[in-house]
Amino acid sequence: MAEIKIEKKSPIWPWILLAIAVIAIIVYFVYNNEDNPSIYDNDTNSEMRDTISNTYDDGYQSTAPYVGSSNAVQEFENSIIDSTRIGIDSTYTKTAIVNLAKVVSLKADQLNLQPSIALENLKYYSDRSNGMTNSELPESSEIINFKTVSKDIVTVLETIQTKNYPSLQDEVSELKEASSKIDNNIATKEQQSTIQTFFTKAKKVVNNMNT
Repeated sequence: MAEIKIEKKSPIWPWILLAIAVIAIIVYFVYNNEDNPSIYDNDTNSEMRDTISNTYDDGYQSTAPYVGSSNAVQEFENSIIDSTRIGIDSTYTKTAIVNLAKVVSLKADQLNLQPSIALENLKYYSDRSNGMTNSELPESSEIINFKTVSKDIVTVLETIQTKNYPSLQDEVSELKEASSKIDNNIATKEQQSTIQTFFTKAKKVVNNMNT
């Protein structure tokens, strides 16, 4: 009689283990990317640098949606009321600069200011304070430092002043000078006085533009 050869089937369990391993790797990278955003709050020297948080996971509380220029001004003033925390408390300082960006962008909209890069930046900073998530942020997001935001604020205020408030030229010039003294390479806590001066002069300008 002819011998009938019976081929043994290859065990399937190695393929099951491989599939599980692949799924586990995919899940790991998905969750790791969600939980560890890498584009904001970088601290290259173990010190808090002048960055505005992308996710505001450091304690920043989202502010209310736009409800008018006067309310926005009051919100900004409330966020700088404790001058001893400006520059020292990073969350407090971030909140203040974003609230100021909101005030200026609102004023620009009220006056139908022509679009500009600086104005779009201010709206972008302000939108993030109103509950935007990481996935909703533009892909071109970069680390945003205090110097960058203050410069955009001054640029827009200077345009507003030139077209609508010629009498405020000196006040805006003083604000511009205060902004120029802010140094990206120095931690905010080491230039507290400079940042306090910037906020004080910014408050004066926005109040004069809203009276």
